[in-house]
Amino acid sequence: MFAYMQVLQFGKDLSTRNIIYYLMRTDKERFIEIFSRFIQQFTQGIENFTYKGKDVGSGIFLISFIGSREDCFMKDIIQYLNVIPSTATRRVDKLEKLGLIIRSNSDDDRRLIRITLSDEGKELHSAFLQRKLMGVDLMMKEFEESELNIFFKILEKIMLKSKEMKNNLH
Repeated sequence: MFAYMQVLQFGKDLSTRNIIYYLMRTDKERFIEIFSRFIQQFTQGIENFTYKGKDVGSGIFLISFIGSREDCFMKDIIQYLNVIPSTATRRVDKLEKLGLIIRSNSDDDRRLIRITLSDEGKELHSAFLQRKLMGVDLMMKEFEESELNIFFKILEKIMLKSKEMKNNLH
């Protein structure tokens, strides 16, 4: 009965055949489906995200990263995005052209490129942070503290394994 209730959470109009198929799948297949749906729902609309008429898209995640740090350099962005320098440079270029970030050389070491938010970038970061906090508040109300602790541990493990897998592919 519990498994049947789980199935009902994923769609109200499932046929008996689909329910049986769902219950017979492997844990790996279920993980992929559930995790994919979670990511899709959580990031839905991000690729079309705009701010004051500016097409920010997934650059909002980079704005959030830069805004959450006291100091941010290109090397930090490369590490955060886990990409090659040219890819990170293209992403920074886009946000700089939109007027959301400022690129400058470090006073201490001219080889280091400091990345900071412009005033408009700071506004966007603050607005997006408030939006995320409201969404998280709504979601967290549905869970007990013990459930959240388990969820966070699982997500941390997934992130760690995902990073290890990506590093092993390069």
